[in-house]
Amino acid sequence: MYLCSNSKTAFERVLFVTVGKEVNGRQANSLGDTLEFRYIRTLMPLEAKEENGLVYLSDPFIRHRCSFPVVAAILGGEDAVRFSEFNLRETPRDAGIGTMNFHHDAVLADRLLRKPYMPCDWLCAIHYLTDVAPGTPSFCVVPGSNAYATLKEAFEGLGEHYQEVPIFAPAGSCVLYDTATFHTRLDGDGEQGRRTWHQYYARGGWLPSTLPTTNKYVRPPSPVLTDWNLFPERLALHADPKIRRYFSHWNTAQCEWVASGFDAHLRRSMPRGEQ
Repeated sequence: MYLCSNSKTAFERVLFVTVGKEVNGRQANSLGDTLEFRYIRTLMPLEAKEENGLVYLSDPFIRHRCSFPVVAAILGGEDAVRFSEFNLRETPRDAGIGTMNFHHDAVLADRLLRKPYMPCDWLCAIHYLTDVAPGTPSFCVVPGSNAYATLKEAFEGLGEHYQEVPIFAPAGSCVLYDTATFHTRLDGDGEQGRRTWHQYYARGGWLPSTLPTTNKYVRPPSPVLTDWNLFPERLALHADPKIRRYFSHWNTAQCEWVASGFDAHLRRSMPRGEQ
């Protein structure tokens, strides 16, 4: 359950890995209790808040010292990691029993044919902000299912190795998974709640690869996940090239906003532009 030298190897074998506790109890409870960035900022000392630097929650969270080295190793190195999305989610108490099916997140068709498979196209980090145990909602994965287009194919193809694995861990733990892996949220007893922080990473850069029909295939950078994600000027055009690269996964809305000189009126016209 703790970060170790073989985390990357374990991930490549089953396409998910649980990293040890990333944040302490005070931080996890604060994040879980507020679900608002303005409160997360209070977890950092004032002198760490750089007006023209990263968002205030910054490296202690979006590039956490515990999980980010594993993220970088999985995606092909620190220069290959691109920030995609960050959100806080809650399953409230007494939510009842839902009907979430097993599913995968964003995928690319070439995943089923390319060699080598790794690095994966997108990586998600789910951080437990409350303790997750039998009876609480929990993240659940089907190890090895990334190699299949449907859950039925995974069930048939994996045979006796097919498993639906709920992940129980204390608040502060982090689960990294390939978005092509089939997964779901189990509801537990329908009475207890759960709070999580989800962060998605994309893979940047061009990679030589092969397909059954050619050995000259080149994998492009992973596409953007959303059409509404926006990076402010202080990140998109940061003086540090490593930070610019990390926040360079731009969608069309971002491109238009940059071309406008980061016009405030244009931003307000976009979905979630003020959020």
